[in-house]
Amino acid sequence: GAGDLLGAEQSGFISDLGFEMYHQILDEAIQDLKENEFKSLFEQDMAEALATAQQEDFVRDCAIETDLEILIPDTYISNISERLQLYTQADKLENEESMEKFRKMLTDRFGKLPEQVEDLLKTVKLRWLAKKIGLEKLTLKSQTLKGYFAQNDKYFQSEAFGKVLVFVQKHHKNCKLKETNKGATLIIEEVRGIEKAMKLLSEI
Repeated sequence: GAGDLLGAEQSGFISDLGFEMYHQILDEAIQDLKENEFKSLFEQDMAEALATAQQEDFVRDCAIETDLEILIPDTYISNISERLQLYTQADKLENEESMEKFRKMLTDRFGKLPEQVEDLLKTVKLRWLAKKIGLEKLTLKSQTLKGYFAQNDKYFQSEAFGKVLVFVQKHHKNCKLKETNKGATLIIEEVRGIEKAMKLLSEI
């Protein structure tokens, strides 16, 4: 119950992780039990969820790695703890409306957004696109964009993956699909910056 979750017996563990991270881990553990150990008990619920699932439901989240300078510079916000708090807020943005509110808040409090912060917000949008496509990880390094697909058999039979195949065929000169023992990867070369990456993925 909530009393045990937030009570003294658990508070040490939660204080180390942070309540939100603890809650995320708990949600993932429950979902994993539903899909595996207690699959038979939740079979109807899972079937209904799958029937109404949208493309972005194939992955729960998408991690992004890049060698570009994506940050809130200390010349814009000098306080470290405030910057960390804003990174957390940016990570939770889920749509254009929340993005615009966040942008306005930054502008009102700290002034015009520097280029690095603009790129940070574009990176958040890039993650939205990648998640919608069905990518659980995205890297943009040395002008090469790599998207790692979730290992989900149903995904590769879906309309979402069909759109990926059409995209690869259209951009066959600098784009390919690669299969490894870790799963399928989308590789796009000559991607110069976050904006270019957004433009390409939005085509899918």
